[in-house]
Amino acid sequence: MKKSVIFIFVLLAIIAAETWALFHHSRHPSPVEYAFDEQEYDLPPPNLQGIKPFLFETQWADEIGATLDELQAVVEGSFQDLSEQSSNNPPVIENKDERTPQKDEPLSFTETKIKTPDPVKPAEVLQNTDVATSESRSFAAEAKALVAVVIDDVGLSIPFTNQIAQIEKPVTVAFLPYGASNKNQVMKLKNAGFEVILHTPMMPHVKASLAPNTLSPEMEYDDLQNRFNAMLDRFAGTGMYGINNHMGSKFTESKKAMTAIVEVLKQKNMFFLDSKTSSKSVARSVCRTYGVPYISRDIFLDNEKDYGKIMQQFAATERVAKKRGYAVAIGHPYPQTLRALKDWEKNLDAHNIKLVPLSYLLQRIN
Repeated sequence: MKKSVIFIFVLLAIIAAETWALFHHSRHPSPVEYAFDEQEYDLPPPNLQGIKPFLFETQWADEIGATLDELQAVVEGSFQDLSEQSSNNPPVIENKDERTPQKDEPLSFTETKIKTPDPVKPAEVLQNTDVATSESRSFAAEAKALVAVVIDDVGLSIPFTNQIAQIEKPVTVAFLPYGASNKNQVMKLKNAGFEVILHTPMMPHVKASLAPNTLSPEMEYDDLQNRFNAMLDRFAGTGMYGINNHMGSKFTESKKAMTAIVEVLKQKNMFFLDSKTSSKSVARSVCRTYGVPYISRDIFLDNEKDYGKIMQQFAATERVAKKRGYAVAIGHPYPQTLRALKDWEKNLDAHNIKLVPLSYLLQRIN
């Protein structure tokens, strides 16, 4: 019994001592025991080769942003000429049905005062063409049939403009006067040897998605000229020597409206390409009255965005050219059209065809 009591007493004493030691140690820790060890190491520099930068750390960021903006512009406004083209396109077209309309879009206008420009010297019209000449020969003296190809609806997409720059010259390029279309794009193609003209938005008969500043025959005479001059001023100094109509079946049937435009063309010594979206167009007679060079479209190339059918339209263009001596074809910057154009150009010599700018044809027929 005494041994048990002694054992318990000793055990309690040990427990009390340990408890006191732990308590005291926690209140007064030893600096040595709690000090952190320090050591320096020489590490090799990291090898970052092969690690690709994040997308937005590269120059692609701005390009992607610009492309998205251009895509939006293309969706909203590009290729609207098709709203006035019919799906059936015979080899030679003089009577053209209205084209399929796009979605509605409100008109937007900017007022500017009409300007009296300095006239362009007639010789300047041909200075920047690959086949410029001052000779006045007849078509009978030409060794080859002449074809002018016009690419409409250019300017809303910088990638499309860059693609056009890769095709053979001379091709005439028609720039829209709104959206992303600007002088830089015009000069890029101009300096590459392309002829550039203004693709002028004009009112159609059909209900269509109208471009900003679409010219209407219901506008006042001075207002028409003001708006048209504002479109031309957008590309001032870029060497545009002519225009063609974007849509415009209703507008080109109005003698008053066409007279307002042709008067400005006369002042600026510019020519008019009639896209012939209406068989009732009075553009030819008005241009002749004012002595403005005039030419009209013969073939639409890409009512259907199919490579094979576009090549058939090029063949139809050749038949017109060989029968009359020349032909004018209009297309758009579709991938199928540009590919067909490149392939068609490869066989021009074999087909006895000469590709020329519009200004060259105008010199021949006016």
